[in-house]
Amino acid sequence: YPESLMGIIAFARQSFLDAQYQAVVQAAYDKSKGGANRPADDPALTAMRPALAGRQPVAFEAQLAREIRRALTFAAEFKLDPIITGGREAGATAADLKAQNAKVILSLDYPARPRGLAPDADESLETLRQRADAPKTAGQLEKGGVLFAFASAGLKEPADFVKNAARAVTAGLSSEAAVRA
Repeated sequence: YPESLMGIIAFARQSFLDAQYQAVVQAAYDKSKGGANRPADDPALTAMRPALAGRQPVAFEAQLAREIRRALTFAAEFKLDPIITGGREAGATAADLKAQNAKVILSLDYPARPRGLAPDADESLETLRQRADAPKTAGQLEKGGVLFAFASAGLKEPADFVKNAARAVTAGLSSEAAVRA
């Protein structure tokens, strides 16, 4: 399998193209009532058909805004029903998510300063910004009208789930939306 981002995207795109092609060939075979050679069946590609038909959502792991936009572009290309998982910077893309009726499974595993980092060690502005903005994401999604749910993915302690949900409320999420999420 590919290891570069471009290779992974190309592999995923080719898989969806192959699934589309297999569906077309199968439909032609079914229409011919057995008059043509039976097409090869790939169970993995067959399993992708409900997603291509819009009957099954497709989850995309994406944390950063550029990753989320890339996933939405990919989903639009194949007319998929996208769900963004992770979504640390989903608030910045709320309008794009709403436009595509995408849903978000927002991880409450907020970035934290590494314990092994020396107290006087510098961190990049981007890292500090991500840490400060993470609790605001849920409120931004709510204001943008994006359907979202909380996830515990990545949390080490179960108590951090409630603590981080409370941080989201403090950062602008309504209490009612927090309970629903």
